[in-house]
Amino acid sequence: MRLRDIFIIESYAVASQVFSKEAPAQDVRDRLEQFKQLSQRNILKPEENDLTKWIKRGWASFDSFIASAESRTSKRDDKSAAKKESIRVAENDDWLVVIPLSKEASCFYGKGTEWCTAATQSQNYFDTYFYNNNITLLYFINKKSGVKLAAAYHHSNSDWECFDANDKRIDLLDISRMTGYDEDVIGGWVRDHSGKTKAMRDAKFTPEAAKELIDDYFKKFEETEKELYGIINNIDSMDTSWQSYRDKIKRDMYNLWNIAYSNILHIAYAGDNATEDGRIEYGKYLDEYAKKTYPEVFQKERGERISKLNAAYIAAKDALDARGMRHRLAANR
Repeated sequence: MRLRDIFIIESYAVASQVFSKEAPAQDVRDRLEQFKQLSQRNILKPEENDLTKWIKRGWASFDSFIASAESRTSKRDDKSAAKKESIRVAENDDWLVVIPLSKEASCFYGKGTEWCTAATQSQNYFDTYFYNNNITLLYFINKKSGVKLAAAYHHSNSDWECFDANDKRIDLLDISRMTGYDEDVIGGWVRDHSGKTKAMRDAKFTPEAAKELIDDYFKKFEETEKELYGIINNIDSMDTSWQSYRDKIKRDMYNLWNIAYSNILHIAYAGDNATEDGRIEYGKYLDEYAKKTYPEVFQKERGERISKLNAAYIAAKDALDARGMRHRLAANR
């Protein structure tokens, strides 16, 4: 063993002993392991890589430094991953234009916007846009002001949807005027990189991915079905002040019904969209798995389970209306 290796081992032992007087032993072990990993990855600057200096400065200083270094590293890793999982289509002194190829890249470049494809605190719809709906996204980022714009190209009908950072609808012409990039040039970027975006989508359309997608639809159906039945079964026992929020109850029921029903239809028509987009093999995967695994809902709207839910929903809505009428009649006497 080299002298330097012995010195490092001894430094860790001393650090563990000293820091453990100020903090729980497990916290100390975790931070020392993080320090070791950062050092081995050559992330630390020379002046940061001397453990004896941190021993002298004490636990609080060392703990704060590791937390900061980890955050720094995480941001660097996010940036590195975003670059790998996106296409940098154009860049000048003012604007950077990218096509995100993953949810992570979309969140990185769309940070600070209200776009559902860049959401981190709510459901993110990047995969729905990019993979399921065959939409290519372009993010325009002003390097000086931080202004961000998004253009979504629908390959199915050659249509554009464009948004500002607040998710307010704008036109492609607005983006062209703000960025200086001609509309035809922007459209050309989509065509020029269609090979790579298609390859990313094709790699996603596997039997395993089909199973995951159908299972996810059924899980969402079951969750909303349960929640909807929960409301339906408790209508009669609701507080007498229920009439003040009767419309809200109906809206909640309607929203849940739509979610449940749409997820059932996604299963029932599993392979149709894939087939329309030319992904015939993927469509077969979806159809075969849906038929085999969820036969009771694959019969589309004729399915017994969805019929029962539909009948219960209508009965509950009628009950709410009838109850409202009784209250109005009583009030007018």
